[in-house]
Amino acid sequence: MAVRLVVTITAAPGKGAELAQAYRGRCAEVMKEPGCEQFEVFQSAIDPDRLTLLERWSDQAALD
Repeated sequence: MAVRLVVTITAAPGKGAELAQAYRGRCAEVMKEPGCEQFEVFQSAIDPDRLTLLERWSDQAALD
């Protein structure tokens, strides 16, 4: 069974864009891992210092 994670991250004030950019590089690397189906970061249009990370793994073993 697939495993989905939704992670909310709050950056330091004024650092949301910088943190989002750092996560984008990390996302590309994690997507290469076996069992990773999704690993994306989204930045809020309303609060740029709030990010959401969406992860989907094929199963618990892949996440572990």
